[in-house]
Amino acid sequence: MLLEKDGYRIVAGPDDVKVGSPTMGLTASSKRLMEKRAEVKKVIRAIVRGLLFVRERRDDTIGIMAQWFALKPEIAARSYELILPGFSQAGAITDAMMQAIIDMRVQTVGLPRPASLDQVRDFTVVREVQNELKLH
Repeated sequence: MLLEKDGYRIVAGPDDVKVGSPTMGLTASSKRLMEKRAEVKKVIRAIVRGLLFVRERRDDTIGIMAQWFALKPEIAARSYELILPGFSQAGAITDAMMQAIIDMRVQTVGLPRPASLDQVRDFTVVREVQNELKLH
């Protein structure tokens, strides 16, 4: 955005990518999900509520961004518009996005390819939180 002010153009952003990459994520081992499910659920609830805040309270979010990152309000507003598409709607990602992440890890790190997405993801707790927050 600062470069835009100097006459540079943005050639692509999150909206231009067919299958994006999440801006953040949370992982938990199967052991932790079994032994500390309530803790995992609290963290997920906080993340989902934060995502909802960002989407529902644009002006407040821009104000926070401007303050925390020492940005001029117009730069914070433009940053918000650019990053919002990279944020999950309600705490989960699509199968296509998950597959793209796996494909990238297989190619770049040499990890073995899982037989199915269900081997590497479990959105059960996310769905519980979404239902409790009446997001579905």
